[in-house]
Amino acid sequence: MSLTDFNKFNLELIDQYGKKLYQTNENYKQLANVMEHPEFKEFFDKHFDTLDNTKTILMFIKLYQNIEKSYITELNPYQKIAILDGLIKDKDNRQEIVDKFLQLSLYEKEDGKMQRIQTMPNLTYKE
Repeated sequence: MSLTDFNKFNLELIDQYGKKLYQTNENYKQLANVMEHPEFKEFFDKHFDTLDNTKTILMFIKLYQNIEKSYITELNPYQKIAILDGLIKDKDNRQEIVDKFLQLSLYEKEDGKMQRIQTMPNLTYKE
């Protein structure tokens, strides 16, 4: 079914079905909540316009998340982006980050089986 096919349906029926999905499917609920948030929409439209930009911003998001998880003390958003910026501006760290991020979509062989790498490897901050 294509998007144009939905134009033939009664919008009230689509609305009812969508509400049911929203209430029963956590993934759809989260997707709808995130995609309807104005700040996220603007961010998404700006950074997810091409596949290359999508990969780049996903790398930044994963790095931000990794920084968040790696520090013993809780960091505020300003501290996190300052650390992220320091890591990215250092050419050796940047290359390591890019290499590790690329591993996310690669497969590694373990006991003769192909296995997708699920998490971003821990990164260390070089002083």
